[in-house]
Amino acid sequence: MMGCAWPDGISVETLHQEADSIRQWLADSQEAKRPTDVAGTLAKLEGQIAQLRRQLACEVGQPQSQRQPTREELQAQQDILRMLQDTAASLEDGDLPEKAQLSDLTQLQLHLSELRTRYLEMLERCEGFRQELGEAQAEKEAQRRAAEERRSSWRRLVAEHQTLVDQGEAEIKRLQQEAQQAAARRQRAQQEEQRLEQATRQDRVTLEQLRLSVRRKDARSAWPDG
Repeated sequence: MMGCAWPDGISVETLHQEADSIRQWLADSQEAKRPTDVAGTLAKLEGQIAQLRRQLACEVGQPQSQRQPTREELQAQQDILRMLQDTAASLEDGDLPEKAQLSDLTQLQLHLSELRTRYLEMLERCEGFRQELGEAQAEKEAQRRAAEERRSSWRRLVAEHQTLVDQGEAEIKRLQQEAQQAAARRQRAQQEEQRLEQATRQDRVTLEQLRLSVRRKDARSAWPDG
């Protein structure tokens, strides 16, 4: 299983492996010291200490938009930094017996194992949080799609209702036009009826006048001459 890596490249696995290599180096050098190996080991420890210091300073001062380290992570990094400093100091002290150094490294290894376990637990919790977040996002996406489908259904219903309204308004307008045309035809019919009635009365007057004229002629013809 991969160790929890920090952005600068140091991981709990790396520190654990470094502690193992230091312990193995001390076990292999019970009879003779190898200054060059000690110098290399100290250089590695000092480099890791410097990286941890930079990492702590970077994580404390990073922008709020980035991920902030938890209190457990900062405490774990500070513990590792302190243990590496103590180990480096013990390696520089030539008067300390190798058994004491080996015991210190054993304690360091045990502590690093505990820290690795804590980091693995944090990784599991992070994975659980990631899974919960993914489920929440999936549920949110499903709700968004359902809401979009409801909005689409509402838009379709509104469009259908608007179509019916438009059709009803068009039908009302058509009926109004037909009513206006019927009213105009009725008015023309009434006017024609009035004209015909007036013409009929005029014809009756004319006919009566003709009859009267005929009767007068007949009366004059009936009287003898002279």
